[in-house]
Amino acid sequence: MNASRLLYLQGCLLVLLAGTLWSFGGLILRHVREADEWQFLFYRSVGLALVLLLQFRLQRAGSVLGRYRESGGVGIAATLCVAVSAVSFIYSLTHTSVANSLLLTSVSPLLTVALGYWVLGERLDRRTALALLLALAGIAVMVRGDLGRGQWFGNVMALTSALAFAGYSVCLRLGRERDMLPAVLVYALLTALV
Repeated sequence: MNASRLLYLQGCLLVLLAGTLWSFGGLILRHVREADEWQFLFYRSVGLALVLLLQFRLQRAGSVLGRYRESGGVGIAATLCVAVSAVSFIYSLTHTSVANSLLLTSVSPLLTVALGYWVLGERLDRRTALALLLALAGIAVMVRGDLGRGQWFGNVMALTSALAFAGYSVCLRLGRERDMLPAVLVYALLTALV
């Protein structure tokens, strides 16, 4: 098996693992009795920061701060987007159902398509635009009943998380020639500090 095929398979496995672990986040948060949103964010961010610091250490690719500076304004925007996405995701889980939270944050790829069109000038054909609008309308129909039950804040936080993550994805594409991983580390450190 050649190296590129092996790297591709490793990437696929990591995506599957990440998706599986992500899907348990809501259940784990619901079973935590003694921590509020920021305490949960603290531990989540510290864990992420430790893993990333270990990875940077193993890579031996220079200082993390230097790598972050090289990402420039796009790196700062990516840090802000991923921070807003993470914080609003945790608030969505505590203020609406886990199902609604995950459903609404799953629109992030659709929002990425729209942002890619507006920010990056990517082509958006009529069929894709129609599919985007129909998907968003369908999601609105599915969650509209929760708005009357006082869960609007959690739903708005979930949509904010999706939009911010879409912004992060666009930042990654804007900075594709740069190392954008330090932006995630800076987000984790700043969130833990807060």
